[in-house]
Amino acid sequence: ARYAAYEKKEAEDREQLKYLPVAFDFKLVGQEEINGRPAYVITATPRADYHGKYHDMLSKLQGKLWIDKQDYHWAKFEADTLGTISFGLFLARLAKGTHIEFEQTLVNGEIWLPKRGSFTGSARLALVKKFNLASEVTFSNYHKFQTDSKIVAISAEP
Repeated sequence: ARYAAYEKKEAEDREQLKYLPVAFDFKLVGQEEINGRPAYVITATPRADYHGKYHDMLSKLQGKLWIDKQDYHWAKFEADTLGTISFGLFLARLAKGTHIEFEQTLVNGEIWLPKRGSFTGSARLALVKKFNLASEVTFSNYHKFQTDSKIVAISAEP
């Protein structure tokens, strides 16, 4: 059941991502180094004519992406809200001007893992409680997991 729930969540996340190419105009604006690796810098601005699924959220976001030139994996993104984004009618609202950043790094030349995330902005819960938030989280000291195991045969008794 837990695996089925995980698969369902992954499918929902993939479903949301497929609307990005039609909801935004992407423009290559240059190249920069991220974590010592060259990356393409791409801006994403919302299309005024997009009125498809997730329009209420996607039309109020703009951002910038850094795509690693070797792996074509996203290394960093920044996003800003252009208007108030509501979640669940009046359950939660993310205010205009909120800024989000997330950065990944290539560990051991094998896997992309989180390096840093930050959030600055304000939110309101149920139109009652307002929060002004500034948060930064960093990840470091990743280690490669190794284990040793031995297979032991058990003989059957006669």
